[in-house]
Amino acid sequence: MNAITEKILHDVQELPDDFQQETLDFVQFLSSKRKKQQLHSESNKEKIALILDRITTRNSELSKIKDPVSWQKNNRMDRDLPFGKK
Repeated sequence: MNAITEKILHDVQELPDDFQQETLDFVQFLSSKRKKQQLHSESNKEKIALILDRITTRNSELSKIKDPVSWQKNNRMDRDLPFGKK
């Protein structure tokens, strides 16, 4: 048992029964909240993976570019820096 767990156990044992029950309720609430957050996080990961999969499999103009570096060099247009500096 780590130091925090021991401190919590010691402090809870000194509480009256009704406060111990309230503490247990709060701990169960925190546990439930954590599980919901983990499920939400996993759900978001699945959504992101699905979106990325759609992007990579879509027949877009970008997927037709064979050599991105060459394409960028051919299509990039340099412009003057702000305030006339070069």
